Amino acid sequence: MWKLLSVFVVVFMLAVPPLIPAWTPGAILVTCLLEPLCLAVVIACWSERLAVPSLRVAAGVVALIYVLAAVDQIRAAASSRRPIIGGPTPIVGLLVVGVPAALFAVRGMPRKWAEDLESIGGGFEDDDLDEDDPDEDGADD
Repeated sequence: MWKLLSVFVVVFMLAVPPLIPAWTPGAILVTCLLEPLCLAVVIACWSERLAVPSLRVAAGVVALIYVLAAVDQIRAAASSRRPIIGGPTPIVGLLVVGVPAALFAVRGMPRKWAEDLESIGGGFEDDDLDEDDPDEDGADD
């Protein structure tokens, strides 16, 4: 299943650049953020050993995208220009998606989550887990 997903992601990676009508600075930025994100997902689909580190890179890219969208929203509000994305959506998205993605990018997967994934067939090895997880004493919350 994961390998099939990776095929679609590779096709998407290859199809996006030729479909961009004009290479503006915004299009270049989006492409420069989208391509590493897709590559990290493909690596995670094919390598169990590199799954967690590559997904951490992907989470970092997602967090960066939400930070840039929130900054654009704040700058647009201050200068009375039209933001790229309307409404309070980027700021809410930063709080709901961007902050957890940044935490995962910095801290990694908590041991309890990885153990739960392994119990349902996720296939993570012990060496993929972070050593600095506060839940590693096995205490149930």
